[in-house]
Amino acid sequence: MLAFVALLAQDQHPSVFRAVFEDRPRQLIVVLGRNTPKPVGFIIHPDLGGVRKVWEGTIDYRGKVYDFSQNNSRAEGRTLWEAPERVLEMPADGAGWTMKQVSAKDGGWEFDAGDATLSSPTFRTDVLQTAYVGFDEIGTKTRFTISLLDANGKMVTEFGSSTAQDNGWQWNYKLLPSLKGPLTMRVTQKDGSAKKRIRNLRVFGDRPIWFNSAGQPIPAQLVGYSIENPEKVYVDFRVGKATVSWTPAISNSDWTETFAVRGLEPGDSVQFQRPNTQYDSVSMMNGVYKLRYAR
Repeated sequence: MLAFVALLAQDQHPSVFRAVFEDRPRQLIVVLGRNTPKPVGFIIHPDLGGVRKVWEGTIDYRGKVYDFSQNNSRAEGRTLWEAPERVLEMPADGAGWTMKQVSAKDGGWEFDAGDATLSSPTFRTDVLQTAYVGFDEIGTKTRFTISLLDANGKMVTEFGSSTAQDNGWQWNYKLLPSLKGPLTMRVTQKDGSAKKRIRNLRVFGDRPIWFNSAGQPIPAQLVGYSIENPEKVYVDFRVGKATVSWTPAISNSDWTETFAVRGLEPGDSVQFQRPNTQYDSVSMMNGVYKLRYAR
């Protein structure tokens, strides 16, 4: 607690904090080198037990606490690594999507009648541990209805969008339930006179980080963190039966992540995966592992 108070006194914002961040709730943000020209930030998803993004730069603080908006905070600068996240995205020209009484307007798609419908190609969310649907909308007279349909056309989940907005574009996102098999998304508006518009429609989420020795995902969860000083942070995860203590460090040319694994049975191991890096998959037993990445 004393270390946390010292950080607040040193800087306007703490170097470690929890927030809704880049469209995900309860994220843990760790920033090293805040008072240097090139700070490095780590976004940690508590339900994955690990990092989902590393960037070099600053933070755009958004939300009701900072600017009274409906938006949430986000990283600004150069992304050093980010986990693959999108399983569905509507392209700018709408290619591959089916439209009825929907037309392009002002960088979005306007629903021109009460039976207006926008339907996606098939996609899957079961490759993700957590999945979200997100989009911008404009128009306050009525809601969009977003439905997910299974391979037989049966509706498996449905929800309405927001109308609590001003005249500008408002970002919306919602956590999706765990759904198996191929899906189709359908967007409708019930009030034909509303002329609502939508843009940046996508389904995104987070892939598992930890696996057992057989390659099957295992439960992982953030336990807590401690701060020794602004540049020395320890974050603890529960990974299956193991406890993993994670510590980041930075230099001008790279960053390192140290994993201290304990609590596994003799001979047992866990698999750590980070796609699109030299450490695509690392087998870890009880011990200390240091992974180094170039900036």
